[in-house]
Amino acid sequence: MIRKGKTYGEIAEIEGASKRRIQQLVELAFLAPDVIRDVFEGRQSIGMTSEWIARHSFSPIWQEQRETFCAL
Repeated sequence: MIRKGKTYGEIAEIEGASKRRIQQLVELAFLAPDVIRDVFEGRQSIGMTSEWIARHSFSPIWQEQRETFCAL
């Protein structure tokens, strides 16, 4: 839907979700591959929890993600 030009708000309305939830899902799609691997293998930093991810935005720039998540 994003590639077809829909806004987060439009997608949220169609999907029956909040705009913030749609933003969160899009952010997850841009996680660095090594960050995903670390989570999958249980090697993420102790502060990088699903609760933290749900409450915070993070950069789509992979190096910035690494710095943010390592600091948790």
